[in-house]
Formats: sequence, structure tokens, C-alpha cells
Amino acid sequence: MAKIRLDTAAFRDRSAATAPQAVHRPDAATVDVIVEIKDDLGAVLLRVQASDGETWQSVGADLLEQGLTTIFVRESLLQRTASRFGMPAEDLLASLADSAVDVADASAGLPQAEHDALRHAGISLDGPPDDPSGAAQVAVGLARSRRFRDEALTVAQAATALGVTTGRVRQLVSAGTVVTMPGGQGPGGDTGYLLPAWQITDHQLLPGLGLVAAAASGVHPMTLAGFMTRPNPDLDVDDRAVAPVEWLMAGGDAQVVADLVTGLRVAA
Repeated sequence: MAKIRLDTAAFRDRSAATAPQAVHRPDAATVDVIVEIKDDLGAVLLRVQASDGETWQSVGADLLEQGLTTIFVRESLLQRTASRFGMPAEDLLASLADSAVDVADASAGLPQAEHDALRHAGISLDGPPDDPSGAAQVAVGLARSRRFRDEALTVAQAATALGVTTGRVRQLVSAGTVVTMPGGQGPGGDTGYLLPAWQITDHQLLPGLGLVAAAASGVHPMTLAGFMTRPNPDLDVDDRAVAPVEWLMAGGDAQVVADLVTGLRVAA
């Protein structure tokens, strides 16, 4: 048997003529959900209890159904939203929880330098009417940025992934045949460069990467990463829109991708 304590929001009575009331106590903050597996019955028993200040009382069947439905629908929406931004749901929630931006305060925000960096990466910070400060966009943008940097490779890591020396990776960087981004000093003493991870597949450089890297001059590395890893309607394999990375791995024309990347540079 497991007991989970949840916020009362999903179990509030929305049929009330005035503001929604908590199940049994207007100021109750949480409800307890008790989950019990009945192997002999082949069933799962669920009970939801709310405190009236002195005792715990079971939530009525109608509000129980409403609350559980709300939770499942929200979970599905959360997973789909996180998938759209290419991140686990846990990372999206953590970023929203850690965001220093107050959704209710139109004047709130991050330092201007961070705003500028996110805008340059193609992340919209203009919030809708119910989020005038763009807090959700900022939080998602920061999560994407952190994940992008966390997955990027140092020169030493790229050398290991490719099975070559660090000197060979530095040659590729100097020749401009790989995409790089600014990086700090790594554990192996590497300085100056990080290589976005999408460029290396199956222990080798992505086919046609040289053309793509040349076309990407002036394009923010995060913008390029988003473009290269998301399905593009101009690229298809077996009548299915695919991401440029998949297109190139399938033997697609690298010049086609390079031309599309050039369009990103012009748009920027």
C-alpha cells in the first residue's frame, strides 16, 4: 500500500456558485491518496482523504473521479509539452520550479544578457496575456539551454567518441568542419570549445557535416541544434518528414540541408 500527499487543486468542487471550495475544508492544502493493489481481485483500490481539521474523511465519488481525471489529463499534457521541447518532463518541471521569473509580475525577468542570449537562440520571450512576463518561455528556454550545454562534448570527449586523437579534433575545429560553441575548461585541460552532440553519430561525424558547418556561420549553436534535430517538412524519407540529422544519415543531399541552414542565417 502506498500513500501520496497531493495538492487539493484537482479535487476542488467546481460546481459551486462562488469560488471553488476544497473538498472538506476550505483552507486544506493537501489530500492523501491511498493506493492499494489487490492481487486476489486483480484490482487497484484508490481512496482519497481530506482533513476537516480534526479527522480525515473520504472524498466523495464524484470529486474522486474529477480529481483523478484531472491528474491523468495534466500528466498527459505535461509529457506532450515536454516532448515538444525535447526534454524529460522532470527537467521541464524543475526549470519552472527554479525559475526566478514571477509569472504574475510583468516587470520581472532575468538579467538582460540572458534575455538577449535566449532571444538570439530563437526562443520567444513574449508571454501571452496570462503570462505577461514570458516566465514559461524563459523557463523552457533555460532548460533547453542547460540540456544543450550538458550534452555537448569537450575536445577530449569528442576524440573518444570518434576514436581519434584530441589533435585531430582540434584540426577539425580549426578547419571549420565541425560546429563549436564557447566552453570553459574541462577535466582534461581543454579550453575554449564544446562540440554540440548532434554532430557525432555511431562514432563518426555526421555525413555532410562540413557543408552544414560552413553554412551555419553566424547561426547560434542552439538554434542550429534545434533545426538539425527536429522534423523538417522540406525533408522526407519514405514520405515522412524527418530531422536534418536523420536525412543526412539516410544519405540525403547535404547541400539541401546547407541551403536550409543558410536560410536560418538570413532570418537571424
